[in-house]
Amino acid sequence: MAAATPERIHTEPFDPDAGLRPHQIRKVAWRIGLPPTAFRAAEEFMAGFGRLFLQYDCSLLEINPLVLTADQRLVALDCKMSFDDNALFRHPELPGLRDLTEEEPAEVRAGEAGLATSNSTATSAAWSTGQAWP
Repeated sequence: MAAATPERIHTEPFDPDAGLRPHQIRKVAWRIGLPPTAFRAAEEFMAGFGRLFLQYDCSLLEINPLVLTADQRLVALDCKMSFDDNALFRHPELPGLRDLTEEEPAEVRAGEAGLATSNSTATSAAWSTGQAWP
């Protein structure tokens, strides 16, 4: 799906020391078509995801789909996160959340053997809406 509609993929680099700034969040909110009445909710939601990204040493945090509710709340119905393998020692809770069905079998086998593949050197984990997140 991403290959067919690459214009629907939005990224926003940010300074880890400063965090995701309000003007960056408003820019993303505008790009994804949120109404201005939802910008305050977007600031809270996206700033939280920025903090989560840094706190857990993520290399990727992908939300799809992101839903705006009738009462102007944002909800991530699904997300995928990749973590820096070199930082996993700081997060002993993460390997237990790993969903191997979301990963390439060859990469899983390589990781179990202590090898890195050319496709990915990060450990991936995916959560559905049923997974509680700390």
